[in-house]
Amino acid sequence: MEGDVDMYSIIKEVVVEGHRRKAAGIKNALIPMRQITAIKYWTICIKKTNPGYSGVGRLRGLAELRGLELGIVKS
Repeated sequence: MEGDVDMYSIIKEVVVEGHRRKAAGIKNALIPMRQITAIKYWTICIKKTNPGYSGVGRLRGLAELRGLELGIVKS
């Protein structure tokens, strides 16, 4: 991921908070995330797109966040 935000620290705090909620017995301890990315892959070549976040870019951003989260959980 590009940018100047320390995503590792942010996602680590989200994971810690999720574990705290689960340990406290909170029924829905999941913390939903919405990524922000403007990456446009092949969709720009295949069809005309409107400005904003492409579906592929959103999926890639979410996959990167989930991969980072999994790495933190397993470490």
